[in-house]
Amino acid sequence: MAGPADHPGLAALYRRASLANERDREFLLSEPDLLQLDSLAIDCACMWLAEAAETGGRILGFVSLEPGPVDTQTVMLDGLFVEPDLWRHGLGRALLAHACERAHASGARSMEVLANTHALAFYRREGFESLGEEPQRFGVAHRMRRQLA
Repeated sequence: MAGPADHPGLAALYRRASLANERDREFLLSEPDLLQLDSLAIDCACMWLAEAAETGGRILGFVSLEPGPVDTQTVMLDGLFVEPDLWRHGLGRALLAHACERAHASGARSMEVLANTHALAFYRREGFESLGEEPQRFGVAHRMRRQLA
């Protein structure tokens, strides 16, 4: 579980991973507040991280859930970020599986995410189904849902 002392490392990873998608980079750099990681998920114990023990605890990725439920049986995946040089090595899948386990253990029956276009294939492979598109400040996001039970 992530703690307040992890915030600087998490924020740096969040920025690196966000800027790694070349098509998003120019817009994100023009809107720097979008590159700031909110500490709310850390503060409410809704964030988990993956670290590499052999590199002194380097943060490799993290997953976070929104603090409150979408409804009585649905939680929202707030963020899933992995070091860009580790993409497509299974770390994102493992972090997502952990978040799903934690959500299910807390009574959730489903999980939703607002996915950007770059992540659609990943979420589809992980069992999420499309619920439609939603306009966002940065463009269009795809609302998706996965059953947990």
